[in-house]
Amino acid sequence: MRKLIVHEFVTLDGVMQAPGGKDEDTDGGFTHGGWTGPYWHDNIGAAFFRLMQDVDAFVLGRRTYVGHAVAFEPMQPGDPFGDVMNAPKKYVVSKTLKEPTWRNTTIIRDNPTVPISSVSVWISSLAECIPSLTGSISSLTE
Repeated sequence: MRKLIVHEFVTLDGVMQAPGGKDEDTDGGFTHGGWTGPYWHDNIGAAFFRLMQDVDAFVLGRRTYVGHAVAFEPMQPGDPFGDVMNAPKKYVVSKTLKEPTWRNTTIIRDNPTVPISSVSVWISSLAECIPSLTGSISSLTE
């Protein structure tokens, strides 16, 4: 049976926002881009790689997918982070994305709860879809 892992970056006060660069995600007037930087440490990276060992697919929202595609698609084989991000299948939930820009991608246009025949699926940045998947979620990491 597949394992469904939901991973989100969320603050203690419930803000679910991209953690990367200063201007990565300014929706809703969010001015704290890059908020994870001061708190990042090697234990987070080690935990990430442990979680990713058995992941064979990602389910992503369009904006997260586009940002990840730009960052990871160009990485050459042999880069540990690139390898772990580029190898799995990607399922992007979008009605507006015209063509995939990242290897191994399937665009899901209508039903984000479409069955995905994977051993382990990593879901990121699909806050609007999570409630419809709650009966299937194996673990939630924040």
